Amino acid sequence: MKLVFKLVELQVIRYIFSGGSAAVTNLTVLFLLVHFFKVWYLLAAVVSYLVAIYVSFMMQKFFTFNDYAKDKIRQQLIFYFAIQIFNLAINTLLMYIAVDIFNIHYLISQIIAGVIIAIYSFFIYKNIAFKPNSIYKKESNSVFCLSCGKSENKNWGNKNGYNLAQCDHCGLIFVSPIPNESEDIYNKSYFAGGEEFGYVDYDRDKEPMKHTFELYLDNMEHVLKRKGKLLDVGCATGYFMDIAKKRGWEVEGVEISEYAVGLGKSKGLIIHQGTLDNINLPEKSFDAITLLDVVEHLKDPRSVMVKAKKLLKEDGVVVVATPDSGSLWARIFGLSWHLVVPPEHLFLFNRKNFSNLLDSIKMNPVLVVNLGKHFTLPYIFQTLYHWQGLSIWNIFSRFTNKGSLIKFKIPINLHDTFFMIAKNQ
Repeated sequence: MKLVFKLVELQVIRYIFSGGSAAVTNLTVLFLLVHFFKVWYLLAAVVSYLVAIYVSFMMQKFFTFNDYAKDKIRQQLIFYFAIQIFNLAINTLLMYIAVDIFNIHYLISQIIAGVIIAIYSFFIYKNIAFKPNSIYKKESNSVFCLSCGKSENKNWGNKNGYNLAQCDHCGLIFVSPIPNESEDIYNKSYFAGGEEFGYVDYDRDKEPMKHTFELYLDNMEHVLKRKGKLLDVGCATGYFMDIAKKRGWEVEGVEISEYAVGLGKSKGLIIHQGTLDNINLPEKSFDAITLLDVVEHLKDPRSVMVKAKKLLKEDGVVVVATPDSGSLWARIFGLSWHLVVPPEHLFLFNRKNFSNLLDSIKMNPVLVVNLGKHFTLPYIFQTLYHWQGLSIWNIFSRFTNKGSLIKFKIPINLHDTFFMIAKNQ
């Protein structure tokens, strides 16, 4: 497995994989158009070729060369199409020379021409089309890791104008320095609109995830052997709290967003506005404290976990769901991983280094699993828009955000998050 990760990290391997993905897309679209939609094969060939070029462009830009500049994406796409037209002319010329002049078999000639084109195209993409901006330093930082406490770490990359570092010892990935403005994200548009970050419609986008939230509670109740008093940290509008309340839990929440708190209170829920660090709650008063898709947003996850431990009853549980930077999907995509979204996500743990953090505050994981979710079409397209910055995804999000299309929900499990329940040692 380590060998696979090392190979994936090689840019040449990513380049080949991206090209292969485009080729598979070409054949798949061609087959579907001809056999299922009865499109004329020549027209289908043109459409499938254009789709394949677009897929190739996206894969090369975001996956192979880790280029996240959104201000020049249209110019890059035009340049990329121009390269493909140029390559078509070169391919024709090379085929003529190899077959007609040197009498080489046409299939072997095509392979030779393809290799030549692939080699020089790689350097054109690398040095011209997707040349990275040198906007972050290469030297190491001296920030102490929240998980292992060591200070040796390296720059992992830059995204959305923010530097990310990775601990040399435990692999924790984090934004460095932590931005002061990260809390300003969680305004009304984060929960309703999601133009830059967040959700199209928070409660509606969470509705397809209800089954997963029920599974969360099933696991909590199985470990705890009872229901009791629950504190949901980062509770947003209280969607999960409402589910727990209906199952017999006594619920309270903590939320930083004034807008979300207002919506939650309108449902009759008890929600404290602020952060866990600055809200006064009685110690040892909660049976369960949940941080669901929250840890990655925190400026100091360790201090929040310390506070949660103080609020927990002796036999209570802390429950966390957060992205898993050690997953295969995350390792393959690296900086291109869709959950690398600073300044929204500030810390990206894996199972091991989050367990290390828990151990440092005298807590132990008792359950670690992966649970997928269902997503609405608008949410999926909006996530793609946030990830890639392409207006087409925003258009699709708006188009599916009405009528019967809203009701569609798609199960997705990339195995790139983990669900963990921990107890005191």
